[in-house]
Amino acid sequence: MKKIASLLLGLSLVLGMSSCGDGVNNEETPKDGKAVILEQIEKTKVQLEEASKANKPSYAEHLVTFYTDYANQYPQDSLAPEMLFSAGNVYIGLGKYDRAIAQFNRIDKHYKDYIKRPEAIYLAGFVADYHQSQKGEAKKYYERVIELYPNHIFAADARKAIEALSMSDEDLVKMFQEKNKKEDA
Repeated sequence: MKKIASLLLGLSLVLGMSSCGDGVNNEETPKDGKAVILEQIEKTKVQLEEASKANKPSYAEHLVTFYTDYANQYPQDSLAPEMLFSAGNVYIGLGKYDRAIAQFNRIDKHYKDYIKRPEAIYLAGFVADYHQSQKGEAKKYYERVIELYPNHIFAADARKAIEALSMSDEDLVKMFQEKNKKEDA
């Protein structure tokens, strides 16, 4: 019994001494990869907000790199689809429409339970339609939203977008003018 007590006392002394440190400043523990990337994202967001108009694209490129790095390195993490969604939106702002669509497609393919999946699919269609004038591609995305989420608000928007795909610019202007008249009445 004395041997066990001695062993326990010795073990607790060793553990206690090792937790005291060696006089080196151990205030900051090493950060894991996620924390480092998340810190870089927050720092770059601030820099982007404060940047001059000429420097914004550079910071936006850095930001989107951090978003995609996070999603690539931690694809099972709950933040991964949000990072891809944010990257897609930044790519739209940068005018890199193929890359934006690629991020939204990754969400559709790999994150079926992500709450913004319907919006991501819709945005892929919107980018194809509005920014790339690819009406056929846009229609596929819009139809996918309707098929997967028939009662979602983005399904309603997708139905309207499909209707607008076949309209000329003049027909669209007339439709909006009529809608405005009804709302004003």
